[in-house]
Amino acid sequence: MNVTPTTYQEDQKDPRPIGVFDSGVGGLTVLKGLVELLPYENWIYLGDTARLPFGTKSPETIKNYTKQNLKFLAQRNCKAFVIACNSASTQFSEHSFENIPVFNVIDPGVEAAIDKGLNLKMGIIGTKATIKSRIYENKLKTKNFKGPIYSEACPLFVPIVEEGLLEGPICQLIIDKYLKNLKKEKIEALILACTHYPLLKKSLREYFDYHLEFISSEKFLAEAITKSHVKLNGNFSKTQSIQILTTDDYKNVEELAKNILSSNSISKTFPQINFETADLIKN
Repeated sequence: MNVTPTTYQEDQKDPRPIGVFDSGVGGLTVLKGLVELLPYENWIYLGDTARLPFGTKSPETIKNYTKQNLKFLAQRNCKAFVIACNSASTQFSEHSFENIPVFNVIDPGVEAAIDKGLNLKMGIIGTKATIKSRIYENKLKTKNFKGPIYSEACPLFVPIVEEGLLEGPICQLIIDKYLKNLKKEKIEALILACTHYPLLKKSLREYFDYHLEFISSEKFLAEAITKSHVKLNGNFSKTQSIQILTTDDYKNVEELAKNILSSNSISKTFPQINFETADLIKN
């Protein structure tokens, strides 16, 4: 599916930001895709870096953290929320919070997988919480997916991404630890069921020494937002903004965040990206 940057009608003007949150910096891969496809929106990104990873926590804890993140973004006057965290999405299935629309990354990820074909050898990698939930397998089957599905939890992937170990022998050793069976099965497509994992795509391509389709949700997520009742920002004259907040010191992730969001289209539209440390617990 080809998705081009959205065009706006004059009656579609709502400059309030869209709030995006993840347990860490991984959701910035989602934000980057959304910004490129919805370039006239304002964005607030919240990375709950003080409490990552979510994927090793209990379902109750993940749900509580998710609600706290959404409440914080609601107080920042967001017009819509994107849960850019698969682990959080498995525990929060509601489509609104405090009467504000909520979008997750799982449903668009499933649509992206179906778009590749119904009979592929499909691999799914994610956190323990996401893989244990079997949410991708169940949703694929409801969409009449017929191919074999191989899933694997990769709990060390998030820590190595947050540490910036995206390439090299340590990275390859950890990839091999989790994915040797999927490589042996010669999977044809791989759902990256954690928003940190696209940052490992170069190393994953190196590990799988044959052509493999990598599946992520950004394009279908952007389409879901544009097809919803969320009013977009049609005011071209104002400068759009990206604000990045983290629950731990933002300086720990600032360089990685800027690298993730670096592209010509983003730098032209958003010459200044603002960073801030969020005191989430008090809100």
